[in-house]
Amino acid sequence: ASQLHNLQFNCLVSSVIYDYEKQCYELQITNGNEQTKCYAKHVVCGIGTEPFIPSFCSKFLGKTVFHSSSYLCQKENLAQKNSVVVIGSGQSAAEIFFDLLQKVSGDSQKQLSWVTRSKGFFPMDYSKLALELTSPDYIKHFYHLQEHKKTEVLQSQSMLYKGINFSLIDRIYDRMYELAEDFGEIPVRLLTNTELRNVTQKNGKYLLDFFHLHQEKHYQQSADIVIFATGYQNTFPDFFAPVKERICWKDNGDLDIAFNYSIDVNGSEIFVQNAELLTHGFNAPDLGMGPHRNAIIINSILGYEYYQVEKNVAFQDFGV
Repeated sequence: ASQLHNLQFNCLVSSVIYDYEKQCYELQITNGNEQTKCYAKHVVCGIGTEPFIPSFCSKFLGKTVFHSSSYLCQKENLAQKNSVVVIGSGQSAAEIFFDLLQKVSGDSQKQLSWVTRSKGFFPMDYSKLALELTSPDYIKHFYHLQEHKKTEVLQSQSMLYKGINFSLIDRIYDRMYELAEDFGEIPVRLLTNTELRNVTQKNGKYLLDFFHLHQEKHYQQSADIVIFATGYQNTFPDFFAPVKERICWKDNGDLDIAFNYSIDVNGSEIFVQNAELLTHGFNAPDLGMGPHRNAIIINSILGYEYYQVEKNVAFQDFGV
C-alpha cells in the first residue's frame, strides 16, 4: 500500500454528486477538518455491510451489550462478569464462545451460554463439489434465476456460508469434554431452536426473553454480558442520496444490480461490492471471489476484457 500514491486513508465521503457540465461524479471528502473534492467517471462502492442487532436491543448497546465485531475491544470488560450469553450460530459466534470457554472452570458463579434460533450448530460445507458453487459458473446460473426462486435458494444454502469451521466445532466439544472430566457438571449451556424475543434490564442485569421454537415455550435468562453474533446487513449509503435518480431500483426498493455489478442507469458508472447477495447469490461477501468481481468491474470500465474471466471451471452443470 505504501507504494501506491493514489490511496487515501482516513477520508470520509460525505456525498456523491453528478456534475452534468463535466459529465462525471463529484465526491465530497472530509479528512479531519479539511474538505476536499475529487472527480471520477466511475465509482466503485466497496464499503461492505453493517453489524445487525435486533432493534429492541439497540438502546442497551455499550460495554456490556455489543455486536461480535466489537468483541476484541470489549473483551477486557468480561473478566469481572459472572454470566455471558452469546447469541448466533455462525463462525463469529463459535470463535467467541470458544475463546470464552478457555476461562470456564468449576466455579458455578461463572455462567456461559450459547443460544441460537438455528436448528443446530452446523459445520460449513467444504466438500469439493459444494465448493464448486463458489465459482463464476454458479454466479451466472444464480443471477439468471427468477426472483422468487433466488430467495428460496438462498434460504437453503446456509451451510455454504453461515456454518462453522469443522475443526473449531471439534475443539469446542473437546474442551467441554475436558471440563466435564475435571469438574463434573460445568456452568455452560448450549441451546438451539431458541429465539430471542425481548431484552429488559433489572437489578443491574439483563433479562432475556427467549422462545423455544420446537417446544413453543417461553423462558427467561439473566446475563451480565450479551454478545450478538447476529451477522451483518446491507444499507444504502447516505452519500449516494444526491444521485439516487441515476441508480436502478427494483419495485420492492432493493438495488437492481446488473450482472457486471453496476447499479447506475447506464450500467457502467457506479459499481458495488458485497451488496449483491440477493442478485448474485451467497458468493457476495466471499473474499476469495474478490478478484473475479474486480476483473468484471474493471473490464466493464475499460470496455474490453483486460483481465480474463474464467468460464466453465465447474465439473457439474447448475442448470439444464
